[in-house]
Formats: sequence, C-alpha cells, structure tokens
Amino acid sequence: MKKLLGVFLFVSLLYTANAQNGELFVDLNYSTFSFSQLRELQDDQLKGLKDYPLAVNDDFSSNIGFTLGYKINNQFAAYFSYNTTGGKISYADYSGVIRLTQPLKQYVLGGMYTFPLLENSENFRFGFKAFASFTSMEINSYSKLLDNTSEDSIELRSTGLGIGPTLIYEQPIWKVRLRFSMAYDLVFNGKLTLKDNDDMHLEDSSGDDIKADWSGIRAGIGISIPI
Repeated sequence: MKKLLGVFLFVSLLYTANAQNGELFVDLNYSTFSFSQLRELQDDQLKGLKDYPLAVNDDFSSNIGFTLGYKINNQFAAYFSYNTTGGKISYADYSGVIRLTQPLKQYVLGGMYTFPLLENSENFRFGFKAFASFTSMEINSYSKLLDNTSEDSIELRSTGLGIGPTLIYEQPIWKVRLRFSMAYDLVFNGKLTLKDNDDMHLEDSSGDDIKADWSGIRAGIGISIPI
C-alpha cells in the first residue's frame, strides 16, 4: 500500500507539472552504501555456524541502480530511484551445502531543487534533494547436509527519510541533453520489521536494532529529454 501511494504521488507531481517547460530524465546510477550493521549481522551468522568453513561471497557492496524523474523549469524535479544490493554467505563440499542470502532493495521518491553553479551557465548546476526511502529485505537460508534438507525465508521492510547535495552537468546533444551527476545521500532509516508483523524487528546478538543504512555516494550518467 505504501508503494502504491508513493507511485500515485509521483505520478500526480508529473501530471501537475508545466509540461511546456519540463524535461524527462533517466539516469543509470552507481551507488556506494553504508551497511555496517548488516555486515555485523553477517559476522554473527558466521559465529553461529563456526563448525563450518563458511565464506562471505557478498557483503552489501556497491551496485547499479537507476533514476527516473521529471524536471520543471530547470529548477525543480520529482524523481523515483531504485537501488539494490545484498549479502551472501555460503559453504559447499562433499558433505553438503549451506547458503544464506540477504537481497536488499530500496525504492526512493523525492524532490530536488537546483540552481546554476556558474554565472551565465546552465550546464553546471548544484542543488539539494529530499526524499522518502522504502526498503525491502529477505533473509533466505538453505542447507542440505547428508540426508537432511532445510529451507526458510523471512521478509522485512523499513521506511526512512533522506537528504543530500547533488552536482549535475548537462551537455546538449541534438534534441537531448547528456547528463552527469554526483551526489551524496544521507538516509535516516527505521528499523527492519517483519513484513507481516510490525511489532517484531531485526536485532543483532547484543539486542540492538539493525537498520539498512543506504547513505553513500551516487554517481550517474543519463539523458534528459524536453517534453
């Protein structure tokens, strides 16, 4: 329901925009993330299975995402972003397999205000953005040791707010603009709760709440199309 509401608000912003002075833009983003708590969770999982030589195959590393937005009068913009990453721990030998995967996804709905960075030049623009962040996470476990097979999965979610500065360079090419962007997102996320029960949430071995910290650098390349 929250995702549907977010999409409705985003479409409403596009509908009420002044189309004569608007531009649709699409960016491919490379993002870094600050997931120290989730990495500590991986360490706890390794300790809990210390009898097996498990290895960390993915530790919520940088990844590719995208941004779709609508710019109004070259100053204001509404946008939607999608980011994904995840963690994976696994072990396999002649006796069997153990695999723990934690896919993580972020959906962002936000607004941005920019202004020329250089006098008499619209190509370089600096600005600020504010946004809502929606996170979904799965924790999937699978093991097959000798004749024993076990499989389990839980779904979690969280919401948060974020702000950050952004720097954009646009170069007109024929009827479109080539875009380069660099930004930093500072995200204040809530705790990860069970999808079907908000009263239960993810904790580490010390009983501290675990949050998905999407804070990090966003670099992007894309195009802007006048509409």
